[in-house]
Amino acid sequence: MEDNRNMLLASLMVSLAQAAPPPALQGPAQGLGIGVVAGDPSGLSLAYRPGQESYFQFAAGWSFTAERFHLNADYIYTITELTIPEDPSLVFPLYVGIGGRFRLRGDDQIDDNNDGRDSSVGLRIPFGIAFAPRNFSMDVFLEPAFSLILFPDTDLGFDISLGVRFYFF
Repeated sequence: MEDNRNMLLASLMVSLAQAAPPPALQGPAQGLGIGVVAGDPSGLSLAYRPGQESYFQFAAGWSFTAERFHLNADYIYTITELTIPEDPSLVFPLYVGIGGRFRLRGDDQIDDNNDGRDSSVGLRIPFGIAFAPRNFSMDVFLEPAFSLILFPDTDLGFDISLGVRFYFF
């Protein structure tokens, strides 16, 4: 009799488990993201993602081509998320943002005009695509960015980075 009860209970549990809807997939990773970027510039990347659609990102790195320190801070907005129909846990967010950029000339450089023109401040417009699996707290991103240098002279710039960040809740 006890074996029949256990069998009935096991059957009931299996039936309930099969009838329950699958757990909802998480959205993009949230919280504090820490990682690295490679490209021009290369360095460290931080992101704070309080919600699904927008977040703040920061980068500090070195440009080996221009021998300058770069510091970026951006507000990012996710335009849309591309998915693979066969595997909806793989998400590719497309995003655009606006932010600021500060470049500081390397100490070993000699400025012929002594006017410090290689250090600059400007606006930054990043855009890109990321790979953000819904079941793992990370993102991998490719991010080109246009910049409008405002000080000391007006000029245009372009950066591109490939990065990865791991998120901690």
